[in-house]
Amino acid sequence: LLPNITLGYDIRDTCISENIGLDEAADLIIPGSAEISCSDTNAPLTSRETTLGIIGAVSSRVSRPVASLTRLFKVPQISPASTSPSLSDRDLYTYFYRTVPPDDLQTKAMVDLL
Repeated sequence: LLPNITLGYDIRDTCISENIGLDEAADLIIPGSAEISCSDTNAPLTSRETTLGIIGAVSSRVSRPVASLTRLFKVPQISPASTSPSLSDRDLYTYFYRTVPPDDLQTKAMVDLL
């Protein structure tokens, strides 16, 4: 599909914590910057190239600080579940995208159906 291109991934758990989510995102963008982990896994990290994007978090509470960080480093973030309308502010969250509509649009759609 992509000749001479290798894609990789690195799965992290934010533990639904803003601090851990931010630490893990920072470590993906700036390797070696995170020291907090909620898992017991101490598996060594393999060498990695530049992080091209971050998928997650599934909580708006965690996505907000991560989106602020990804904006600074111009790294896109795509969330499958963060629905807070505040994340729609393109000035604050320039590189944040989501695959679900924000809460206010979901509510409007439900009212329109009634």
